[in-house]
Amino acid sequence: MSKSIFPVPKIYLFSAIFLSLIMFSFSMSVYALEDDDVVDISKLPNKLAEALNAPLFAGQILASAIPFCLICFPTFLLTKNTIAHISAIILCLGLTVALTWLPYWILIALALIIALMYANQIKSVYSR
Repeated sequence: MSKSIFPVPKIYLFSAIFLSLIMFSFSMSVYALEDDDVVDISKLPNKLAEALNAPLFAGQILASAIPFCLICFPTFLLTKNTIAHISAIILCLGLTVALTWLPYWILIALALIIALMYANQIKSVYSR
């Protein structure tokens, strides 16, 4: 087995992927916002969808990926705590729903799925 000249830890590979995703997202958002003189951040998904010739839902998902990556990626790398991961996900989805980038039903559906996943653990805590 041959060794690489430059051993690259996984954290550097993840960081490179993360930075390339962020740079791509920001470059697409800047391209999408070039048309108007006034920046209306609530219209970012619409502009992204128009720039990519994609449906509106694809623009909403891409626009919500920006804060998701900025908040969740460092949380996932720096902690092993599941509650911190869930808190970061709910925080990001709440932010994107508040900015009207995502429909509210996605946040409600995800919250219900998480509640159902942890229902047995919560039940065992209170039944003692």
